[in-house]
Amino acid sequence: MKKKLIIAILALFTAVTQAKEVEWLLNENELGQQIISLKINNENVDFKLDTGSITALSLPLNIINKIEDKVEKKDKLKFTDGLGNVHYSRQFVVHNLIINDLFYEQLEVDEYQPWGFVVDVESGDKITTQQQQEINEKQIAVAGLGLFIDKMVTFDVRSHKLTLSDDFTTQLASDWFEIPFFTSSKGHLLVNVTDNEKNYILALDTGAGSNAIMSQRLSKQAELIKKEDLPFPITELSFVDMPNVKEFFAVLDDITDEMPFDGVLGYGFFYNHIVKVDFKNRKIWVKPYPEEVENQ
Repeated sequence: MKKKLIIAILALFTAVTQAKEVEWLLNENELGQQIISLKINNENVDFKLDTGSITALSLPLNIINKIEDKVEKKDKLKFTDGLGNVHYSRQFVVHNLIINDLFYEQLEVDEYQPWGFVVDVESGDKITTQQQQEINEKQIAVAGLGLFIDKMVTFDVRSHKLTLSDDFTTQLASDWFEIPFFTSSKGHLLVNVTDNEKNYILALDTGAGSNAIMSQRLSKQAELIKKEDLPFPITELSFVDMPNVKEFFAVLDDITDEMPFDGVLGYGFFYNHIVKVDFKNRKIWVKPYPEEVENQ
């Protein structure tokens, strides 16, 4: 009996550590945010997938308290949300954690605090973090960039798939193209876009319900397009290294100037492309959805 038990445990450990690729289901909430369900300590938790967050996991304290192998850091994490509000979160280092089919020897985890804001597309009013939490009380966990260290990650929003792989040797077809990117001092994934007068720095942010840029950062040459069904103008920007690849952006007022970038590539970008990020070798590839798919 003991021998069988040992073999079973070794088989499980081998399956977890040698997994080359895992696929997680992506769902979408009413705000256009991507949701994944992860099993932590045999408990299913729904997470907002937010590459605008550099922490691996942001969890409510009742879940953090159930994790045994953890150490709390002395200093709290200080951050400023999009409206300029300052928040503080307790920080932890978690060891030997299994999330779905993946084993993590060490992860950075912090206490969940609501941040950001939601724009009402009918009135243009911004819903505060507190109001957002009241609207969506069940969504109180976030999976961020730290979860994907040294992984090849493919975001396929339309097919509802998030794929994590250890295989960096796959040859991509010619319909994929590379977007140069760099990182902020805190680790955000950043790319450059332009209106042909000025270049802008954008964060790759799956947690953003839309592509957006700060109005106060735009050049005077930027074309503002007004639509009857939107309470804010939009503008079209192209990638600096690929001028033929363009995206529309909501132009938003009253976003704090403390933001370390000019805007975000959010849902609009991820809806129009399959996005593959090589976190180990620091590369991003995108594949536009074919027109016949877009027109269906």
